[in-house]
Amino acid sequence: MKLVSSCILCSISNAEEVIIGTTYEGRSIIANKISSQVQNAPHVVVECGSQGNDWNSVAFCESLVDYVDSSSETSPLAQVEWTIISKLNPDGYEYSKNSDSSWRKNRSPNEFCDGVNIAHNFPVHFVNTPDQTQCSQVFSGFDAVSEEETKALVGITEFDAFFSVMDVGDKIVYPFTSGYLNNEYVSCVNEKFDKMFRHEDLESVRSAAQGIARMMSTSSGDRFEAVEAKDYEPTRHSGSILDWAYTKTNFAFGLFLDDKNLPINPPQPVQQLKLISAIEDFTLKYLANRPVVKNDDSGGWRGIFDGPNIEVYRKIAYAEAPVDDLRFRLPMEKKNLSKISNSEGSVACVQSNALVPLEIQSEDCLFLNIYRPANSTDQSLPVLVFNHGGGLAAGYGDFPPWQPTNWIENFPELIVVNFNYRLNSFGYLGLDIENEDSVHGNFGVHDQNKAIKWVFDNIHFFGGDKEQITLMGQSAGGQSVFTHAQWEKSSKMIKNYIMNSGPALLPPYGASKEDYFSFGRRFLLDTDCRDNSRVWTCLRGLSVEELKNATESVTVPDFWIDGLGALVEPFRPVSDRVVANYTYDGENIIFKSENSASAIFAGQTSEKPMLVGWNREDPLGWIAAIFPNGTEAEQAETVLSAAFGEEITNELLELFPLEQTSDNALTLSRIFSEYIFDCGNRYMLKNQSNLWLYQMEAPAHVAFNQTGFIGCDEGACHGVELYYLFGSFDRISQVFPDIPSDSPSQEALDLSREMQRAYLQYMKTGEMSWQKFNSSSELVARYQLGGIKTETKLNSEVCEIFNKLENNQRYDRFIFDF
Repeated sequence: MKLVSSCILCSISNAEEVIIGTTYEGRSIIANKISSQVQNAPHVVVECGSQGNDWNSVAFCESLVDYVDSSSETSPLAQVEWTIISKLNPDGYEYSKNSDSSWRKNRSPNEFCDGVNIAHNFPVHFVNTPDQTQCSQVFSGFDAVSEEETKALVGITEFDAFFSVMDVGDKIVYPFTSGYLNNEYVSCVNEKFDKMFRHEDLESVRSAAQGIARMMSTSSGDRFEAVEAKDYEPTRHSGSILDWAYTKTNFAFGLFLDDKNLPINPPQPVQQLKLISAIEDFTLKYLANRPVVKNDDSGGWRGIFDGPNIEVYRKIAYAEAPVDDLRFRLPMEKKNLSKISNSEGSVACVQSNALVPLEIQSEDCLFLNIYRPANSTDQSLPVLVFNHGGGLAAGYGDFPPWQPTNWIENFPELIVVNFNYRLNSFGYLGLDIENEDSVHGNFGVHDQNKAIKWVFDNIHFFGGDKEQITLMGQSAGGQSVFTHAQWEKSSKMIKNYIMNSGPALLPPYGASKEDYFSFGRRFLLDTDCRDNSRVWTCLRGLSVEELKNATESVTVPDFWIDGLGALVEPFRPVSDRVVANYTYDGENIIFKSENSASAIFAGQTSEKPMLVGWNREDPLGWIAAIFPNGTEAEQAETVLSAAFGEEITNELLELFPLEQTSDNALTLSRIFSEYIFDCGNRYMLKNQSNLWLYQMEAPAHVAFNQTGFIGCDEGACHGVELYYLFGSFDRISQVFPDIPSDSPSQEALDLSREMQRAYLQYMKTGEMSWQKFNSSSELVARYQLGGIKTETKLNSEVCEIFNKLENNQRYDRFIFDF
């Protein structure tokens, strides 16, 4: 039976029969190759009849050849190249038809019984096990690729998707199939199996299999199921055709036809149509019109289009998964795959944050995402690497409001990379006991360095120039940028730096040796590892939930008692120099001679260009959360006096008078923004010679109802500058679905575009359009609705007041030598 599609715009036949091998009995193994008019089209291989009695699958492949060849030029099927092998095992097929209907093997001779099962003669996880007798229908041969049929298929070296169609089962099967490794059988349900046979893109391959299963299921109750092959008895054998195909592509599937069709009958037309439709749907979703970037190892990354002009490559692993024995270890380099990886989906590291859905959180989270202009022929684009904020405890790189699609749409002259790094205790637990890598923590910092290194080594594949990398961070991400500016291992790969609302005054490091590990000791008290001499090993044995619970038990000190020390994160980097046996070993040491604050103050950070800024009302969201009913004048004055003392408060109120009958949240947030971000930056960076400063003054374009963001439509609160820089106004609703859908004003759009242009110029030249900051002019750029303005001596009076502080809030509190 042959199934022919009805179409209006049918293409001229592009099918070609090619002999790819000859069997033991002299029959030709024929592949039907169907070309595509699309340049660099993806390649799909469909194999049928590997089992001699798979008569239904043979009939299906014969129909598929006709259907694909006669498809409309606009069909997804016409967007790919096809290799369809209708009868991989023609000897077994003829023998099963004429002599033994249960025959599955080929007909090559053996000493006792003839034939080898082709589907298990492939060179991946192959083992000739004692329980496989020659007379068994699953006998895989004495050696991998011993059969002519196997050699014929292995000769096809590059493809983007693979389907092995088999009879009866109602299953869509994906790798892995084998439980054997080095002649040792490993139970397919135990932990050792999962470690040895770890998928490189399980979420993507499973999702695709589930989609095919849904397409194949019918309303009458014929349900198809997507399963991993090791969990399905007919495919649980070594040397699998699927495991081999998985070394070439993430999309390797076994399609088992409806078991209501007996082998003596051809497959029902409705099932043929459903299976063809399922393959067509898969092709449209995962292959057709998808951009591909290739590396030097015959592999690469398949992305998606975010609009017509932006290519996005998501979920690219820059390090091995930090799980099991790699938890609380320095990140291990992950080699590029020698196959095309499907780069899509979002993932975040483990955290407690209502804005990050639990379903995308994972301990396996060391991924980066790349945005670039579509079809760009420029191979020397500047690259922005974005280090997300979140107090080193929350957030993720591809958070929708930080996605740079609009920026690249407006200026298709740059590449933007964002990435994840381990957070909270998973990334920043600091203990006074070394681990196996001779470190006391800093895993998240090393993750960041590993991500930068991956970009430096690989961005040329995407058209980026590794000599033009700008590292930008916001909030704790900005603080992290200060770390990399002083760390030789990172700074040697970076051309420019941008720190958005990441105060130089408060790099997340302790004020004393004791302070470095106090939070780590508190963390251990809520675990069963508190008295364990092998504490790091013990912590690796705890569940994710146990670690999260211990993490949430750690709180920071009271700001009013401990001053600025309360504003540092409880989980943060630790200095190499707190260790008694400290020895300097070059670039592997993050902090060479002092703690981070001392290094910044002394000008020991890189002399490369540095753009540092703050938002005029940076703490507004937090203050509104502390005083949800508004901040009365008396409350505001009490807060200021507790923080700075009565004398300093009186001077501040001369410059920032309080309203006696209205809310003072904006005023209070401006004072603390000046103290922490503006004046603190000026004090700490006075020895930085290549510096530009800015103050963001434009508010968010919509009102938020989320705690921590209330009032952002009135003031330039924490994070609002990124909406303007990335132009992501339309993506805020993906995180805050209850906010109004108001469009930004033309003034907001104009400022966004002006910022994008200025930052792109900075990435290319290392220069902003205004003069550098110095102690004489104190020139600061002001980002306002209406454009970027500059002003000399901006806020100088208030900084002079804060420089008089003598209590725990003084600026030099963290500056010391060990």
